[in-house]
Amino acid sequence: MKKITCIIFIFLISMPALAHADVIINEVAWMGTNKSSSDEWIELANTDSTAVSLAGWKLHTADNSVNITLSGSISGNGFYLLERTDDTTVPNITADKIYTGALSDSGEKLILEDNTGSVVQSLDFTAKWPAGNTTTNQTMQWNGSTWVTGDATPKASNVQTTADTNISTVNTTTNTSNGSQQYVPPKVVPHIEFSFPSPLYSGMQYEFGAQAVLEYMTEPYGYFVWNMGDGSHFTKTDNTDPLSYTYEYPGTYTVSFAYYRSAYEKKSILSGTKKIEVLKPSIDMSIIDNGAALSIQNSTDKVVDLSGWHLETSSGNTVFPDMTYIAPKADVIFSAKNLQLSSVQGAKIYTPFSGFSTQVIQPNTKANIVIKNITTKNKNTTSRSVLGTVAQPIQNVSTEPIAAPQTKNHTKSIILGVVIATVIGLLLLLERFMTQKE
Repeated sequence: MKKITCIIFIFLISMPALAHADVIINEVAWMGTNKSSSDEWIELANTDSTAVSLAGWKLHTADNSVNITLSGSISGNGFYLLERTDDTTVPNITADKIYTGALSDSGEKLILEDNTGSVVQSLDFTAKWPAGNTTTNQTMQWNGSTWVTGDATPKASNVQTTADTNISTVNTTTNTSNGSQQYVPPKVVPHIEFSFPSPLYSGMQYEFGAQAVLEYMTEPYGYFVWNMGDGSHFTKTDNTDPLSYTYEYPGTYTVSFAYYRSAYEKKSILSGTKKIEVLKPSIDMSIIDNGAALSIQNSTDKVVDLSGWHLETSSGNTVFPDMTYIAPKADVIFSAKNLQLSSVQGAKIYTPFSGFSTQVIQPNTKANIVIKNITTKNKNTTSRSVLGTVAQPIQNVSTEPIAAPQTKNHTKSIILGVVIATVIGLLLLLERFMTQKE
């Protein structure tokens, strides 16, 4: 009887250990989702029909960049979903655990421990994730014998349940030793990918984009350094938004961009440069048909983009719509009707952002008024940039910066007036005091 009791006791003690072996890391979305690369999630699976308590269990990486203390339980043949940051990472599916921390797209070592600290499962993928795709956002899934790439299946059976099932490949497949096929994502040479607008004009604000493209991912967080090539230098801790910048002067600049994992690293992970040409905005204008239309000439050998530029006239104001381009050496006529104006008399064109202001007028001998030889003046004298001004003809051409109107200094007169008023007031008070005393 004692022997039977001892055997039962030993069996009961060993049951949790047996159950532990049935909980596995089943699916890993280390690349995030289509919505965001930060929307990472991990799924555990219970391959046994008996529920297992996960209270006190831990799932962590070798470097503890992710360190999760689990809670609750996982049902028999069920799944346990861990979502990063919040419960919107996987839409319409409730997370069993919310965690913080990020998985590196270059690889990690995942360790699953039970409540005694014993290692239940250890997956060493520090060199490279064996499956998953950053382009299609397909996840890394366990098919019963190997890791495969497939469409995400949170809290559901994976793409494959046996090694003989064909996976839905995207590009290249590789035969494994057991005869199954495993998707191998195409290798990408790490590089900096620039995204700049064109053409670029001095005195105008633009958005400059650059991405650090690694072997299987695009890194949005870290330490990013910009050098605009004109003495300006910027650092950012995330790369989710482009850099807004305005070049003050035309010229050819070399823009540099570098990615570091942290501000403490001395050597960048990736860096790159791109040469850009910043042009001086230059157009000629003339009014035709007594204000019924405006002719704009591009005398340069570059395309001029008027998108978002302002047009002010004596009859009202408007903005040139997006994708308004003038080809090199081209002349474009804008009717007042198409611009939704009654007339374009008194026309002035402004760039969308502050930077410089010009007003140069040429003598007129015809019915039309022509504006040429645009120069710049101090950028601080106006809140926007005037490129051309149609006005009444004058005899002399001015190419000098327009001086701001001078104002007289009345400070001394004001102070003198205050002093006189104060003295008069004191005398009146003294007179009243003497009268009352008498």
